[in-house]
Amino acid sequence: MSLACGCTWAAAIGSVPVWMRSSWSRAIIGLIAYAPSIRRFEKSHFWSFVAVVVALAGFTFALIHAGNHLGQVVGPTLHDLEMQSSP
Repeated sequence: MSLACGCTWAAAIGSVPVWMRSSWSRAIIGLIAYAPSIRRFEKSHFWSFVAVVVALAGFTFALIHAGNHLGQVVGPTLHDLEMQSSP
């Protein structure tokens, strides 16, 4: 079971660098490990959780958007440079 999950995880993330995979995994595991049990969640815990999820989603969106924009601006130049270089 764990091998299949590991292979699925590796296939799902594709070309994401190893350091990025480990940092996201550690952040998620840390949030789960240090969170109080769901039965003990209070209103403040819930809103804190929502704030963290919204902040992570916003950061992820901004990072992807910036990366795509950078790829459109600098990508053709880098592609031409790579094509002119020797193999």
